[in-house]
Amino acid sequence: MTILRRENVARPLSRILALYCADTAPALRYSTLARPERRRTIFALAQLFALIAALLHVVIFVLESLIFTRPASYQRFGITSQQDAETIRPMAYNQGFYNLFLAIGIGIGIVLVHRDGDGRIAGLALVVFACASMCLAATVLITTGRRYLRAALTQGTAPLLALIFIALS
Repeated sequence: MTILRRENVARPLSRILALYCADTAPALRYSTLARPERRRTIFALAQLFALIAALLHVVIFVLESLIFTRPASYQRFGITSQQDAETIRPMAYNQGFYNLFLAIGIGIGIVLVHRDGDGRIAGLALVVFACASMCLAATVLITTGRRYLRAALTQGTAPLLALIFIALS
């Protein structure tokens, strides 16, 4: 099966991302945002907000997967009894790992962004994917009820800002 070989998948994706990274917005070429030092600053802000999002998701991992059955932890999620916390624990444990994996994706992506060539492109793709996933998860959280609006804003603001700054850089 030559269809699923690395070069058949990775190279076209690398070319698409390279074209995107090379010149995402021709109209910005002559604006003040196009200055290299300004673009580096904006990209640094994108990385900062992505790291904040990753750290927040590590904290959520700890709350959901490691200490969920403690009253201080499960009460943050609106659970009122120890018995309910024990019932929900397997689901929370699983969900916590989803959050951890997204945070790891951002961490690896930011490390790769500081490499040359394909590593930079792969790193940017990882950061964008993880931040977009976090934003979409926050959107889903909003749809579950008004009482989750604060949690959704907490979970989704930093990755959204990271994506905005990536688009501007």
